[in-house]
Amino acid sequence: MGAAEHELLEGLSHAGYRLTRARRAVVEVLTAKAVHLSADELLAELWQAGQRVSRASVYRALVALEQAGLVERVAVPRGPARFELIEPGGDGSRQSCHFICGCCGRVIDLASCRVKAVQQAAKGQTDLPVETCQVRLIGLCDQCRTKDGAGR
Repeated sequence: MGAAEHELLEGLSHAGYRLTRARRAVVEVLTAKAVHLSADELLAELWQAGQRVSRASVYRALVALEQAGLVERVAVPRGPARFELIEPGGDGSRQSCHFICGCCGRVIDLASCRVKAVQQAAKGQTDLPVETCQVRLIGLCDQCRTKDGAGR
């Protein structure tokens, strides 16, 4: 078990959730994959690995992880929501910046996004603490642009 997996399971336990077989399996896939997965993609990964977990158990595990503040649901324009592990900022706030393909739903993390600057500007203008900052940029990924012949 890796450190990230252990940390997530500890977070779930600390939030009062039981560490069921399904929750452990979902956490294992989320920490092993470097992509944003939908619930059905997570289920397919589990089944491919020989884990017989029900669709309902996967959804319940994702809800528990989300309510515990350990994963983030990323809404996409077309298709099912994707899920990613939350990486808290140094001050305990959560930040994320994504490019989302409006055609295929692919989600790409944008590490160079200046989310912290946006949070600080909002705090400076409102003097209210910002707990979560999500930036979503929507367009067409390279594959969909090429497919559509819109390779601008």
